[in-house]
Amino acid sequence: MLHILRIIWIAWLGWFFAAGVSFAWEYQGSARMLTNDFFADRKDRWRSGSYQAGFLWTAPTTARWVPEFLEFRLGAQVITPANLQNPEPDDRPLAGAIALGVHGHWEANGLDQSLGLDLVGIGPSTGLDDLLKAIHPKDQEPSKSVIADQIGDTLRPTLSFAVGRELPLRAVTFYPFVQGQLGAETLLRAGADVFWGPGWASAFPIRDEVTGFAMPWGRWDRSGLGIVLGADAAFVSDSVYLPSSRDYDLTEARLRARAGAVWRTKNVSLFYGATWLGEEFDAQPSPQVVGSINLSIRF
Repeated sequence: MLHILRIIWIAWLGWFFAAGVSFAWEYQGSARMLTNDFFADRKDRWRSGSYQAGFLWTAPTTARWVPEFLEFRLGAQVITPANLQNPEPDDRPLAGAIALGVHGHWEANGLDQSLGLDLVGIGPSTGLDDLLKAIHPKDQEPSKSVIADQIGDTLRPTLSFAVGRELPLRAVTFYPFVQGQLGAETLLRAGADVFWGPGWASAFPIRDEVTGFAMPWGRWDRSGLGIVLGADAAFVSDSVYLPSSRDYDLTEARLRARAGAVWRTKNVSLFYGATWLGEEFDAQPSPQVVGSINLSIRF
């Protein structure tokens, strides 16, 4: 499995640099977000921590066969039971995942559209269980039984799409969207966001997978405060993180609600947001709240 992940990483880097050289693409900026329950409810459980980074490029105007923006994406997340030492028998297992992918974004008929393919490596070969042990005190690190019971090594190609539309409404922008995914998790999601302020003046929402936040990105020309409120619901038919072979029953609808703010100056962008995540499986006793941050500095 580790050998496979190395091959994927090398192939992804080769594609990334070859694309930039071959087509003389212009780099447009990155969309990055760090999410952790430490930044919100501080209870270290379930969707415990994640990081997502997308690097966006535009092709020459002569390259009609490629999307308007091409995003090379890297993501990692750690999912844990509520108690790393002695979890409840029906709590979810530990899972570490690393994803590498390419996503295209374009506008057609007034709709923002995207299509992407990620290779998601899951299991102990990602090394994320070792990272989890390293960042916890000895008396709080995952026990041997939790490590042994984690989701095993597997590789899941994951196809995703999104369609949304920007609807200006006086002082705010209303943005309904639909997303779908087939792979590591198979789901269909619908939701909407409300944006206010100049801090959100950037093309094409690049969404964080865990929270659904549209991440600030790109080369911004306007300074000021931006606020976002959003919510969505997903109907999930399959999840590698909650396998039916272990008798997990998925919730009928996976709900999220979020609120965040970004402050932008000429050279600095600072974002913080909090997301309420509803239950993902029937035995999960309560929702959770995670926090997300991003700091971008332009030199």
